[in-house]
Amino acid sequence: MQTIETAILAACSIALGLSLAEGIIPMERFGKQIRWLFSLMLMIGMLTPLRTWDAAAFRENLQTNNPQSSMEDLQHAADTLLCDSIEQQLIATLNQKLSEHKAPCTVQALDVHIQEDGSIVIYEAAISGNILTGSVYLHEWLGADLNITAWEEE
Repeated sequence: MQTIETAILAACSIALGLSLAEGIIPMERFGKQIRWLFSLMLMIGMLTPLRTWDAAAFRENLQTNNPQSSMEDLQHAADTLLCDSIEQQLIATLNQKLSEHKAPCTVQALDVHIQEDGSIVIYEAAISGNILTGSVYLHEWLGADLNITAWEEE
């Protein structure tokens, strides 16, 4: 964090100094060269604090942490987000269909899993309202092997 603060402070102070110097120098014919020089000085000023960055420590930290484990953690997090997103979409769609059929119930939760081949499997649905009517529609739409439970507020 200190390195970033130093880089920002250096960039701001160099930009301010270069803007003042550019206003003082009245020569128009050397404008391009002066701007190029000022840009070079600004880049040097911004990159100077970053040379304190310890690349060896970063590499060592990367090697001690198992990259394969990190990739597996990222894949698991992505799969979880995908399942949650699909679950919310399915809940919204099922509730819309139940509303269209004037069923006095709503789907509150689904147990969604994505198989290796990409297919979506729903094992369980929790509904509130008239469970009997909801069960008839959900079994018709999602299959007879779906386990339907009553939604309990926590």
